[in-house]
Amino acid sequence: MKKDATKEIRKHYVELLAGLEVNSKSIPVFNLAKVNSKPPYILIFGGTSENNDTKNGFSDNITVNVQVHTSFTGDFGGEEFADDVVNEIIERRYDQSTPGVYGSTENFNIITCTRNIQEAARIETPTSVHILRQIQFSHFIEQIKI
Repeated sequence: MKKDATKEIRKHYVELLAGLEVNSKSIPVFNLAKVNSKPPYILIFGGTSENNDTKNGFSDNITVNVQVHTSFTGDFGGEEFADDVVNEIIERRYDQSTPGVYGSTENFNIITCTRNIQEAARIETPTSVHILRQIQFSHFIEQIKI
């Protein structure tokens, strides 16, 4: 039976990024942030699934969004911290000890992984600046035959 992979892929990213620490700051990871969540944190959300089945199996092109939320006061430092968090995420996603291996979930193997990074928002308040950086990871996945 054909399955939708988006939930499992989001869960995979929450687990992959759990325990992330950057510049001695722990960065929590959420699939759904609470209204009172204070930066820094990482939000895993969305996802698109485009069918790519073949006669030999079930496969999809899947995207998932990883959004980095940071905040700073003063005139300098927030952008650099956001960049550092993004770089730590990339290092975890593209583990150099196992190049070309992107993991699996209960029902899917992740075959490929590409990324697109952008600044999603910059919100200035009277006391701080919030920077949101977004990484969209795109994958080709295959359903494990059961």
